[in-house]
Amino acid sequence: MHENSNIIEVSGLTKRFGEFIAVDNVSFAVCRGETTTIRMMTTLLVPSKGEILLNGINPLENQNAARKSFGIVFHLWDNRSFSFWLWVLVSARFSSGLTRAITSSF
Repeated sequence: MHENSNIIEVSGLTKRFGEFIAVDNVSFAVCRGETTTIRMMTTLLVPSKGEILLNGINPLENQNAARKSFGIVFHLWDNRSFSFWLWVLVSARFSSGLTRAITSSF
């Protein structure tokens, strides 16, 4: 791979579900730092510069509202392992912003 090659390149991406347009002509490129970019978008890292808006919400100003506005699925392990159940708990707490409701159920 060349030093200036893009890790992620999206050009004119569109997705329709029947008449509903879920993604409409989206284009962007990421040449490096894709993991760091995703971590900043999901409020796991604070950007050094620039602005992120998720559904119009700045995650630096309102982390919980930003987290509630998107869904993310982390790596899924074997469903018989402790890691799987930990993933379920962490993903549910992260994506919904719940704290006591999840942990008090176990």
